[in-house]
Amino acid sequence: MGGFDEVVTQQPVSTLHRTPGPPRQPPLSERAVVFFDLETGGLEPERHPIIQLAAVAVSGDLERELGELEIKLRFDPAHCEVEALRGNSFGLNQPWPSSERPNEMLSTDGMAWESRFDECMLAARANWDCTAVPEAEALRRFSAFLRGRATTRMLSKRGNVYNLARLGGHNVARFDVEFTTKWFKRHEAFFPAHHRVLDTYQLAAWLGELDEEFAPPDFKLSSLMEYCGVERRGDAHEALSDVRGALDLARALRRRLYALGGYVEPGPAIGVTGGGR
Repeated sequence: MGGFDEVVTQQPVSTLHRTPGPPRQPPLSERAVVFFDLETGGLEPERHPIIQLAAVAVSGDLERELGELEIKLRFDPAHCEVEALRGNSFGLNQPWPSSERPNEMLSTDGMAWESRFDECMLAARANWDCTAVPEAEALRRFSAFLRGRATTRMLSKRGNVYNLARLGGHNVARFDVEFTTKWFKRHEAFFPAHHRVLDTYQLAAWLGELDEEFAPPDFKLSSLMEYCGVERRGDAHEALSDVRGALDLARALRRRLYALGGYVEPGPAIGVTGGGR
């Protein structure tokens, strides 16, 4: 009885199973990367809502801007952590008491804290809702934005080529991608983005391993921007400002990698890391 190799070689070549390779990607300048950022009502995607998202699409070489998107979402503040609403662009800036500082139970004009808090919350929400859209509408618009910049070619199990968007941002692999993936799942919608992202947090961490002179105080976006001489455009914790900050940081980190003297391919190949899906 013949061995396996003999049995295989006796078959016509056309009948042999062949695993197709990955589809050829377009030139770097023809690809797109969508840098994005979320502002949320907390840190748990199962409990806390997305309240704002922003995205800026650029060419794969990070040079040409291809469009931007900024959306505020309507949400129920009861599903949010108060600290989270104070730390982002929602506008809840009124102080409130803590168990360690009970003397703060009254504001300076004698009004009970609960009444002051409710007043500030109503004012912030009314201002927010003037420009916010329902969650389903925000998801539809973000999905359309991604599909319009989907240049990463994929191959389905049936051998069909389809495209996904390539995402980028700061610490998005560990936070924003997970939030967004679960958001799409709740709406039973397909998330048209690749699971590998260009993450400037990961890129900076690897640069610190490769370059002994690269020693930022920490790897927060604001710290890295200041350390690399990147000027912020807009206010911190505004989604669009953070997106542009991450994009400018990616360009600065790429320049530092080039300065090491070795060849580093620019664009999506830099700082690519796995994200949740």
